[in-house]
Amino acid sequence: MPAAARSRPALATLALALALAAGLAHPAAAQDVEFRGFGYVYGFNAPCTDDGWAGTPNMNVRYRPHGLGSNDDSRLVFFDRYFAAAFRLEDGRFDRNWRDVEAGQIGSSLWEYDEGATQLRVTTQIPPSPTATTPQIRLVGQIRGWGGVPGCIANFEAT
Repeated sequence: MPAAARSRPALATLALALALAAGLAHPAAAQDVEFRGFGYVYGFNAPCTDDGWAGTPNMNVRYRPHGLGSNDDSRLVFFDRYFAAAFRLEDGRFDRNWRDVEAGQIGSSLWEYDEGATQLRVTTQIPPSPTATTPQIRLVGQIRGWGGVPGCIANFEAT
């Protein structure tokens, strides 16, 4: 990704990253449903490895499915030691189809991925229809445009 795109200082970028990484504040009566766990990213294709992605980064993960509690969107966030990557689907839940998502990262700088450049799909979700009382969830999927890198496809698993 060009350096200029990574360092765009825009209020909208800051607002998106803070909202995705920390969650939006809701009135006390509202109940967000969020699954927290562990995950890893792997299977980086050539555009990813050309950008320096390799191995199997282990990360903390937060997942908020649309329609549970007061969740009005779906969010999937990966927290590494040195950066966080966040993905948001405005309406609906992630499924087996590639879905355009809002995405961004924060690390040594803050940036929003180019609009329309990132898609995400969940190929396996156990249980397939979680509820607000589901104790644990497992996700397996792919992200196209990982790291904001055009053509970079990475696999992920999270529990």
